[in-house]
Amino acid sequence: MSRDEQQVRWGRQMLEWLDEKWPQPRACPVCRSTDAGWDLGHIGEIRVFTGGGLVLGSGSRIYPMAPVMCKNCGYTFLVNAAHAGIVQPPKPEAAEPEAGQ
Repeated sequence: MSRDEQQVRWGRQMLEWLDEKWPQPRACPVCRSTDAGWDLGHIGEIRVFTGGGLVLGSGSRIYPMAPVMCKNCGYTFLVNAAHAGIVQPPKPEAAEPEAGQ
């Protein structure tokens, strides 16, 4: 399955999750629109802040997030895609022992 096909499948699953969890009318908290509707973005990642450096491994955490955007004003909120059951939660790598241990 291509990445685009995977994102389309995840998008369908995300819409099902939103239909189940988010009652109608779905008013935007910023512009209050209930007519414009919502768009889904591609699932991305948020990493734990480590002071500005990029840490890979060593017990770092990654959170898969799905953006949901108001079509009228662009307000965006994120849904944890692992918590929503769309993707498998990433497993943090075990911290590597320091030299001399």
